[in-house]
Amino acid sequence: MTAPLILIAEDNALIGMMIQSDLETAGYRVAGPFAQIAPALELAAGEAPSLALVDIDLYGGDSGLDLAEALQRMNVPSLFVTGQNREGVANSELALGVLSKPFQSNELLASVEGAISYARTGETPPPNKQVDWF
Repeated sequence: MTAPLILIAEDNALIGMMIQSDLETAGYRVAGPFAQIAPALELAAGEAPSLALVDIDLYGGDSGLDLAEALQRMNVPSLFVTGQNREGVANSELALGVLSKPFQSNELLASVEGAISYARTGETPPPNKQVDWF
């Protein structure tokens, strides 16, 4: 079985590389990190990711909210990864939840696993101090 593909949309290069490294070490396939909407959507149109990790603020004024909405139309679930929890919660219809920055590697991996399961089964993962599930 092929490992799930995770799309990363993150404008901070260091955070994006950390997320990428953590996911690849855990055995996931990774697309990105993408700092803007257009290349992320281009990738998703070719091979639908199992999950998109979406920062709310992207490079050049691009909005992670717009990206999550476009991905939703492509049946790609999103998990906001941001320090802007209020904005994420206010747009809960666009994502499975919000992973709060800063976070540790183990919290990232548990959140990704929970989000993939949530997207497949519709069952909300157990409460977690780092993630607000919708």
